[in-house]
Amino acid sequence: MIWYLNNKENKTIQIETKKAIKKVDNKKEVNFEELKSKNEDSIAYLKVPETNIDYVVVKGNNNSYYLNHNFNRKYNTSGWVFADYRNKFDGSDKNIIIYAHNTMDGSMFGSLKNVLNESWYKKMKIPK
Repeated sequence: MIWYLNNKENKTIQIETKKAIKKVDNKKEVNFEELKSKNEDSIAYLKVPETNIDYVVVKGNNNSYYLNHNFNRKYNTSGWVFADYRNKFDGSDKNIIIYAHNTMDGSMFGSLKNVLNESWYKKMKIPK
């Protein structure tokens, strides 16, 4: 039951954070000032087409805090999507590591398996 309530709370937060995305000249722009006013750890926005991955990415000072805390910094067994605390977001890192739970309901990284399907690549027009 706790897992269900935590997931429901995160879904509400996810909807709220999407309000920081505006369409300008047919492009989506993320208002990071707005997101940082709610959580100063906001560092990126990650959306993967044809999946449920559509989240603000946070970065703490370790890799354990957001395993069981949500975007609002409230204890939550579902955690939140977060970047490795050692990564730099100044363009100098060649690889960025993003963590999230692989949930059974398909939220967070639970739908990441979709990218393994050939049909996903065809929709995205990505060569094999």
